[in-house]
Order: sequence, then structure tokens, then C-alpha cells
Amino acid sequence: MVDFAALKKQHAARKTTVHKGMSVVLGVRGSGKSSAAAGTWGDKKVLLLQFSQESHAVTSARAVAKNPDNVFAVIIDINEVTGEKRNSAATLKALEEVLTDTKELAEFEVIVIDSLSVLDVIIAEHPSVKSATGYDKKRVTDELYDGFVNLLVMLRDKNTHFIVIMCPTELRGSQVEGFTETPTLRGGSAVNNVIGACNDILFVRQDTAEIKKNNELVDVTVHVFDMGVASQKTGTKVSKEKYTLPIKARVAGVKTNELPERMKADFTKLLEMKGVK
Repeated sequence: MVDFAALKKQHAARKTTVHKGMSVVLGVRGSGKSSAAAGTWGDKKVLLLQFSQESHAVTSARAVAKNPDNVFAVIIDINEVTGEKRNSAATLKALEEVLTDTKELAEFEVIVIDSLSVLDVIIAEHPSVKSATGYDKKRVTDELYDGFVNLLVMLRDKNTHFIVIMCPTELRGSQVEGFTETPTLRGGSAVNNVIGACNDILFVRQDTAEIKKNNELVDVTVHVFDMGVASQKTGTKVSKEKYTLPIKARVAGVKTNELPERMKADFTKLLEMKGVK
């Protein structure tokens, strides 16, 4: 049975507290995902959960952070005692242990995971996925993603942490037909199960802006959240049927027609736009 009394109490409490959410940041290599996702939270403490393949993230984040000492990094697929690399099953178990360690997580207001494309490979290499065949392979893959999503949703719904997931993309297309950003993921499970569960879907890219320097206008490189990116994930199902999953930028609590075309890739600015202080 649903405890409606507890539900009403929770609803009443949310009216007086900041509602935290879960965001995914997508972008091509060098677009500024790591900087924006883990380095633009002002005075908030950030726990950056990364994998050895994406261990550059902490450097990028600390380079732009208001206080670099507020960014704490953990490499999930490396055993912190022996220094050995964990296999797929051990890595997923370690990730689960971190995300359920309520006492240790209490120190951090922001949890960043870098990145979904690496987790995608780790899940694909899990023994239960590799031993499955046919339709069972997708079912087992979905179950592993569901377990990961459930951990994040439970954290989000406690309203104790902002959660951000990073996902690299690649450009596909041509100058004539136009370009589409495609998440570098092996299948559609990460799109449906993870990206779909996020409150905010944000695309980050490099842009140029004019600033005044020594009384002259000069161009500088900036990173922006781009709300007009065309993105989709295409692939083939087990049944050999082709599929296309469109991915559109969204910001929870803000009407689509009120979103700016682009804005500085800064989570403090994003929260201000959403009315969160």
C-alpha cells in the first residue's frame, strides 16, 4: 500500500526546500562537459566519480572551480588499496557501494559521474551480459541499467544531492545534410533508461564571445549550454529492426519557449534561471 500520509508530508516539505535534480551533460570531446558538470557549483562540495578512461575530468573541473579544493575525485574502476584495475562486476559493485554510503555522501551536495559511455562498456562486459544470447542480452543489459538508475533516483528523491551524469557525443552527417550529435553508446538502453530519467538534458559546446579588453573588442572561447542541438541515437534491435531515439534539450521547471538559445555552461547560472538559490 502507498503511504499517502508520508507522501503528503514529503510534498509539504518540498514547498520549503530547494528541490534538487538529476542532469545529464552531453557534448563532443573538448566541449567543456567536465568543466561545467563538476567545476561550476560555486561553494558546493562536489564528489566526482570517474573511471580511469576519463580521469582527466578532475583536472578540467578544478581549473574552473571557484574553490578547487571543493572537487573530490574517486576512480571507481581502480582498487584504492592494491592499485589494480577492477573487472566489470567489481566496478559495478564498487559504484553501488559508493552511491549507497549515505554517511559518507552526506558531506557532498553534488555527485558527478563521468561518464555514461564508459559505464556502457562496463555493463556490456559484465559476465551476465556476455553469457546471455538473443533477446536475453538486452533484458540483462536493461536490468543492470535499471539498477544503476534506481540508485540515482533514490538519491535524487531524498533531495539531498544534485546529480550530474556526463556522456560524450560524436558528430555525424555532412555540411550538406547537416550534423547530428550522437551519444557514443553501444545500445539504446542508456538513452532510454538513464538519459530519460534525468530532469535536465543539457548539451554543451564551445562558442566565441566578444569581450572588451584594453578598450578593444576581442573574441574569447566560452562554453555554453546549447538548447538547439539536434541529437539522436540510432541502431538495430535484436530483431534486426532499425530504431531512432531522438534526444532533445530540456530544463526541468522551465517552459521550452522560455529557454534561451544558449547560455553559459555554468550550473550556478542554470540554478538561478530555474529560480533555485
